[in-house]
Amino acid sequence: MLLRSFLTAAAVLAGSMGAVQAATVTYIDRLPTPGTVTSADATTGIVKEGLTQSVTGQHLSPWANTAFEGIGTYSSVQRKASATYKTSESMTFIWGTPDTYNKLAFYLGDTLVDSITGASIASQEQFGYAAAFVSVASASLFDKVVLSSGNNAFEYAVDVVPAPPAPVPLPAAGLLLLGSLGGMTALGRRRKS
Repeated sequence: MLLRSFLTAAAVLAGSMGAVQAATVTYIDRLPTPGTVTSADATTGIVKEGLTQSVTGQHLSPWANTAFEGIGTYSSVQRKASATYKTSESMTFIWGTPDTYNKLAFYLGDTLVDSITGASIASQEQFGYAAAFVSVASASLFDKVVLSSGNNAFEYAVDVVPAPPAPVPLPAAGLLLLGSLGGMTALGRRRKS
């Protein structure tokens, strides 16, 4: 009886975790105003920050063909590199030339909970050369967002400064559920005696 209660509780807990959610993209119909580029909290490989110009074969400014070309600052994650932002909020930014090898991934600790690639992003020609002004979010809990590129490059300019991560509750709820079901089982057995 106790084993069956334990297995039932484990099944309920597993079912409540759900499947990995798909990231959602909201297109914004106004051209952002360039501001100070939010620096990544951590980087791997070559990540260039505070850029204003395009460099052929390396990175193309998301501000290209707009009024802010040459003055709007942006970041560029180069081939096999990444930029990590510690945040639990959606990322709102202008994404220059969204490519299939650009990836935005949501993590909770070291666990990947959601992701999206540039293949899912439609360019908005009014925002410059194949750029898009988007807000990308996840329905899953996360505490960091990692922008990476499998080739040159993932160019972006953050419009909204990411908020510091919110405290993430420990998975104590699952243990509490298991403990309470075990206690109810023991209490039920005691009453039958």
